[in-house]
Amino acid sequence: NDILFGVASATWQQNLRDIRTELVNAGIEVVHLYPTPRSGANTLISFINSEPLFSTDLKIDTNTPLREGTNQNDIQNQYDGGDNLHPNNIGMAKVAEIINNTL
Repeated sequence: NDILFGVASATWQQNLRDIRTELVNAGIEVVHLYPTPRSGANTLISFINSEPLFSTDLKIDTNTPLREGTNQNDIQNQYDGGDNLHPNNIGMAKVAEIINNTL
């Protein structure tokens, strides 16, 4: 949401680092889910993949299987909840399937 609402990159990136650090300090294993296809998805995915602090964290691609073609902004119609942003029930079931198959 920060990307969509225009929060400065340095701010949302530091917020994610801080959240991850707090989780790890609490003994929680961090798993990054790539955002489903939407505006700004590529920016977040690139950050998750390039941030050294996240290098050993598990990453699950919930973007590629739901997107339309190669454009990370477009969710497939069959998974679209109607706003080209949130997955419908079929899309959420697909996300759950991806997570379960990875874990």
